Amino acid sequence: MAKHTKGPWKVLIEDTGGEFSGWPYIAPTDEELDCIIVHNKGFKDTYWDNLGLKESLANANLMAASPELLLALKDTMLTLAEVAKSTNTYEGLIDSPGWIRAMAAVNKAEGKK
Repeated sequence: MAKHTKGPWKVLIEDTGGEFSGWPYIAPTDEELDCIIVHNKGFKDTYWDNLGLKESLANANLMAASPELLLALKDTMLTLAEVAKSTNTYEGLIDSPGWIRAMAAVNKAEGKK
């Protein structure tokens, strides 16, 4: 399984003067990684014909935050597991709906089932 582009990512606004000027795209903050992670052009034409600029920007902000959100969730889960083990509540933790959703989210982000 391939790894995602190293974060953090940032939201930029297309400013080429073309059809998508003013629309957001996502790129790594590391200037040495010369790539675009997500751009509206293909998605808007094909899938999101009714997607407005505000919703597109909100989606871009959420996507740009995803590397940090994944790391924060994994760190939080590790801390919770350590506390649960030290207090003999680990079995209850891993059976809880919140833990199950968190594991599912991490697995989804990492391309696992």
